[in-house]
Amino acid sequence: MSSHTNYPYNYRAFSLNIASSFPVTGFEPMPVSVPDVTITEGEVPGKLEDPINTGVLYQANAHEFLLNLEQVARYLARNGNEIIVQRLDGSKTWNEISAFITGTAFGALLHQRRLLPLHASTVLFKGRCLVFAGTSGSGKSTLAASLINQGATLVADDISVVDFTCEKPAVCPAFPTIRIWEDSLKHLGLTAGKLEQVRGELKKYYLPV
Repeated sequence: MSSHTNYPYNYRAFSLNIASSFPVTGFEPMPVSVPDVTITEGEVPGKLEDPINTGVLYQANAHEFLLNLEQVARYLARNGNEIIVQRLDGSKTWNEISAFITGTAFGALLHQRRLLPLHASTVLFKGRCLVFAGTSGSGKSTLAASLINQGATLVADDISVVDFTCEKPAVCPAFPTIRIWEDSLKHLGLTAGKLEQVRGELKKYYLPV
């Protein structure tokens, strides 16, 4: 792995130190001495050799996960410590590219590290750890944001990672941002204002908490 000095952007997420060659929206900036994960821009193959799991947009083998989004980018997560991104549309901003790094690609990388990633949001509320799992658009982030307005603390949004290496199962703190739809903001009495959009064509925003 290259020296961390080659990576101008440093973050902390999911209890891991991350070094990136480009900005990743959503992750919490944090000085990094030795990175656990590196993120770089580079060439990504259109398919994997000997995939053992294949879907419409992805392929996976024992050590690699390929996400292929036409007109956006290809993402390759491998060996639990590296993500490579190849932009397929030069007009896409790093802000738009980031949505799939902090979600699907990082979820696959965490699985490679023998952790359990769930499609879920997690908060601490009244002494309990509450995990809301569901399909996209089912209201996970909205429910988490609503409870935060009532005094809850965000642990993770969208991807919740369970670590079984401790005495009891624990959800790793992710990063202090919720991705939330515009109509959900209105229900919470908030406005999009100067919030960054997750993707240009979507009315979905990064909400710092």
